Amino acid sequence: MAVHRYTSQDAWNAVICAVEEIKKSNLATKLYSVVLYGSIVRGDFVDNVSDIDLMLFLKMQWSLVQVSKVSEIFKQIAGQKGNSCRRSLLV
Repeated sequence: MAVHRYTSQDAWNAVICAVEEIKKSNLATKLYSVVLYGSIVRGDFVDNVSDIDLMLFLKMQWSLVQVSKVSEIFKQIAGQKGNSCRRSLLV
């Protein structure tokens, strides 16, 4: 698995993109909560060292297809840098 290095701004953008993409998908209705935790929340994120800690709480059991879709969203967003989200990640 590739390790992606982020500045704190890239990390926040990745989180926002992931949440936006999940909200746009049909998976959002099956999601109870998204929790961001760790160094970025505490304010001690170290650029190019820290990772992004994100936990999803589900309303119900997801199928392997649904888990794969969310995994693909995170993989594609993880490879991005900069201020913009890629659109249509679930197509």
